[in-house]
Amino acid sequence: MILISVVVPTYRRPHLLKRCLRALAEQDLDASKYEILVVSDGPCVESKRCVNEMLYKTVGTIRYLCLPGKGGPAAARNLGWRNAAGTVVAFTDDDCVPASNWLTQIAQHFYNPLCHVIYGRVKVPTDHPRLTDFERQTARLETPAFVTANVACRKTLLEEVGGFDEQYKEAWREDSDLEFALLNNGEKPCYAPDCLVYHPVRTARWGISIKEQQKSLYNALLRKKYPLFYRLYIKESPPVYYYLSVAGILCSLACFAVGEPLAAVICMIVALSGISFFIYKRLYQNSLSPGHITEMVLTSLCIPFLSLYWNWYGIYKFRKIKPVQNNYAYRHFQGAQIR
Repeated sequence: MILISVVVPTYRRPHLLKRCLRALAEQDLDASKYEILVVSDGPCVESKRCVNEMLYKTVGTIRYLCLPGKGGPAAARNLGWRNAAGTVVAFTDDDCVPASNWLTQIAQHFYNPLCHVIYGRVKVPTDHPRLTDFERQTARLETPAFVTANVACRKTLLEEVGGFDEQYKEAWREDSDLEFALLNNGEKPCYAPDCLVYHPVRTARWGISIKEQQKSLYNALLRKKYPLFYRLYIKESPPVYYYLSVAGILCSLACFAVGEPLAAVICMIVALSGISFFIYKRLYQNSLSPGHITEMVLTSLCIPFLSLYWNWYGIYKFRKIKPVQNNYAYRHFQGAQIR
């Protein structure tokens, strides 16, 4: 009988998916006790071919599912767990490599009928002390947190809270949204450090931090839905030096336009001070290669503008969303400690 269904969302990353599936096929848990559901976020010939190839290399059960169109990882995971045969659903990502005993450790936890949801440990392998900015951001996954690279939950509980919110179209904050839905339902996810998943750093193209700013849109959605939990667990908002940089540049341009050069220079100094501090933060203890320094300087000129734009756009876009927290959640967590 299948105990655990592993859901892996993917889209056009067959080289990463193959590595993940090899690790899942080599689990030391009895193959009859788990299945793997690969869910493509929209039609993808390469992903389907990858799954078909694995069917001939493993004795376990691997199934391929596909969304009719690109809907985001939240929608892909929902399709996966709703088609799961196991009583427990484990989530990981196609760029992750679960340890060989990952499912065995998950099973040990869920043999306890009082265990409903856990999140495991994520290890980001690095081979050098001075990381790039992107590598440093990825390494933050090592801080214990509820992330879908390594989460397991009873299927009945997912049905109870409705799974993932499919308004999240990017891989950002949809895992926190599920965590907050569970907390709001009276569940407290337990940290299980013995359930280990490796998350190697992907090769990132130049200027990836520019595109990443669009994810700030979903901070606004999560904050609107769960204001208390957002304040307790995340507290993320654009830093003050973003506002100083943007306001300083805009005011400087306005002062030049009305013939106030001294005021324009002062405003520009304020703006450059904020940007310089941002560049320093991104390079401190990170890679100092010429290419990385150039990338940090140029992208730091754009990021404050983009971050504020996407945050404000998110506030506008999700302005009609109603908070979903109930009285139980507020009473229970008003005195909670920030993790």
